[in-house]
Amino acid sequence: VAFGTRYTGTDGARAARDYLVAEFAEIGIPATVRSVAAGGQTAYNVVAEIRGTTRPGEVYIVCGHYDSISEQPDVSAPGAEDNASGAAGVLELARVFAADPPEATVRFICFSGEEQGLYGSRAYVDELVSSGEASRIKAAINMDMIAFSGDEELDVLLETGAVGRDLADALAAAAQTVTALRVVKSFNPFGSDHVPFIQAGIPCVLTIENDWDDYPDYHTSRDTMENVRDDMGGAVLRMNAAALATLAAGDGGSGTAISVSVPLATNRKTIYGGFTQTITWTVSGTAAESFDVDYSLDGGATWVSIVEGLGPDARSYIWTVPEEAQTNRGAVRVVASFPEGTETAESPGRLKIRPTDGPFIRSIKFKDTVNFDFYVKGRLPGEAARIYVDDRGLPATTIDTRFVDGNTAKRVFGAAQDLDAFFPAGVPVRVRVEDPRTGLSTPEFVVTR
Repeated sequence: VAFGTRYTGTDGARAARDYLVAEFAEIGIPATVRSVAAGGQTAYNVVAEIRGTTRPGEVYIVCGHYDSISEQPDVSAPGAEDNASGAAGVLELARVFAADPPEATVRFICFSGEEQGLYGSRAYVDELVSSGEASRIKAAINMDMIAFSGDEELDVLLETGAVGRDLADALAAAAQTVTALRVVKSFNPFGSDHVPFIQAGIPCVLTIENDWDDYPDYHTSRDTMENVRDDMGGAVLRMNAAALATLAAGDGGSGTAISVSVPLATNRKTIYGGFTQTITWTVSGTAAESFDVDYSLDGGATWVSIVEGLGPDARSYIWTVPEEAQTNRGAVRVVASFPEGTETAESPGRLKIRPTDGPFIRSIKFKDTVNFDFYVKGRLPGEAARIYVDDRGLPATTIDTRFVDGNTAKRVFGAAQDLDAFFPAGVPVRVRVEDPRTGLSTPEFVVTR
């Protein structure tokens, strides 16, 4: 932030480039600088690498852009959140892994030219593809805006495409194991340096604060240090470090590791009978022949089957929680079957389950954006939920699910059509949310825009 601006083409950006090179050298991993044409300016990518101890041919990437922008970028673009936070995170993970080099190679990249159109990352990925090195890249983790939270609930968004689903699952499992982060996933990638990787078929996940679109100082000269929270940024780094350590230290194909996630179902969150929970798992190493999924209400002393014989490609299952279940010691496990036997993994922590009195809406907040988004908060049905306004089905699209399935939740809907017809200013309307899979519907909530 002390550079004043890191806008591509400015003296501040070049000074930041030199600072990054010096920091990598101090860590003990010399960096190279690669110039990139960026809309009439020259941007510079800074690249450093820790060579794998036993599998150097397998490469994992940690990246984030260091350039910044504002309403007066040539003069003042401190870019504390966007994206000094992510660039500092790249340096910190480099420091951690340099102290104990993993079996696979880890490459650390600070991109520039991101704010003008992803110039740095696009040029880098194009080079990977043209050189044939893309096949060596096993996964990439991108950090962009990792240290702001609009409230005391620390939540992270994992954004990727279909190619990054397993990586997102691994990050989510790490978050549950080593942090108290609430994890949200999106499979609609846009706007940051993960996009060129995904378009090239390379698994890449953007790790970003879930409240990024609520950040009031986004792309302004007010994006300064007092907005940065080290508890939020530190939690994202712990998640990324744990997931990367597991991936880069893996055995390269022999043996098996399974991790299980029940999103939001930790000791600090209650799940409710009658609602659905998506159980997800990742498997590395030998391919399994089938999967069984079980649950326990007594901390694992006894188990009840949820489903048996899921196919080898299964990585999730929607579980309808028993209607009258109640426990502080619930658990879910996945049993993977192989020709030589089975491997079992249990969800981290204990699930707190309570009977439910049904879904409800707590509040609705309007956000004046291009798509005219609005937020519905409450205990809501799952992904298949439909919204009705004055008994008319709303043609809305779920653009972000700030929760998975049926607990106390915040959901964000963006309208594909003109919402003025549904929410005219100053006119009370009745809103309810329905789950067509179960028939559950919230009571009507009256709101006035």
